[in-house]
Amino acid sequence: MAGYTESHDFPTANALYPDFIGEEFLDQPFLTYGDVFVARLNATGTALDYSTYLGGTGWEFSEGIATDTAGNVYVTGQTGSQDFPTANALYPDHGGSFDAFVVRIDSPLPTAIGIVNISTRGQISSDTSMHGGFVIRDAEKTVLIRGLGPTLADGGVTGALSDPVLTLYQGQQVIAESDSWIGTGDCDHTDLVPDHGSEPCIMRTLEPGAYTAIVRGADGSSGKAIVSVNDMGGPGSIINLSTRGRVIPGVENLTGGFVIREQNADVLVKALGPTLGDRGVPDILSNPKLTLYSGQTAIATNDSWQGGSCAGSGLEPGYAVEPCIRTTLAPGAYTAIVTSANGSAGTAIVSINAMDDN
Repeated sequence: MAGYTESHDFPTANALYPDFIGEEFLDQPFLTYGDVFVARLNATGTALDYSTYLGGTGWEFSEGIATDTAGNVYVTGQTGSQDFPTANALYPDHGGSFDAFVVRIDSPLPTAIGIVNISTRGQISSDTSMHGGFVIRDAEKTVLIRGLGPTLADGGVTGALSDPVLTLYQGQQVIAESDSWIGTGDCDHTDLVPDHGSEPCIMRTLEPGAYTAIVRGADGSSGKAIVSVNDMGGPGSIINLSTRGRVIPGVENLTGGFVIREQNADVLVKALGPTLGDRGVPDILSNPKLTLYSGQTAIATNDSWQGGSCAGSGLEPGYAVEPCIRTTLAPGAYTAIVTSANGSAGTAIVSINAMDDN
């Protein structure tokens, strides 16, 4: 948001200009030239992500504001200040009583680095669901979570889940539930709003801890779906993302896509099957195989972690038949695909871990 203030104590946070700049009007202390303010609230409206003054010693008024997907802010308005701050300016000098201004403020929030989102596709049936788990560390983080089904059909995927339902948990506690993004106010004004009204979306600012997003079919329906967890900003870090789903040879693999931003990341990817049996999960995938792709190019494959790059990491799988790949990846989009090494079907987990933060 952007607006006008004459307050010397307007609340600021992560401010580009933390102090009021306007001066008294004609030496009259009860009249003051005002400044523009630019501010953003967190997703729940309970705190300021950032807030800053913007202006010179004269009057400023804002006329419009927009943002881009990187969180940069664009503000337009009018200024009567000879000393309005400029940088890389097309017209650096004040030319009239009131001039228009156009300003870009680079995102005052910390830029997400490392793994910033994961989207996993799997098969859901009347008695199985798809689980997306993630861990936030250090400080709060805003995440946007979606359950997609009809969107897959638009892309030519057969057997897509027609009516997904999404529930977000912390431990056993339900934090939020959605069966449609429409009317929730969560995701309406983001670039990640689902394409179909029947697809759910939840956006929340979450404290450090472990969370699980579960996608199931409404009324026990079956089909292929995607659960995605997206980093929307905040000072915390997402250090682990994992998804549980079914692998059915010839029908559906467990596919986990993830994005690395800004700089190279040390990433450990593993697939678990027998370990789930130890946790009481029935019908597990007895012998998973893991392949890591960049685009259409396979960059690593593994069907047993022993003797490989994950040894000594502290995150080795519990069974020799469970695969693990540890590698340094450049910024970009990647896909980890879990298949069956012996032709059997079952439930598995694909887990992506940021080792730089562990």
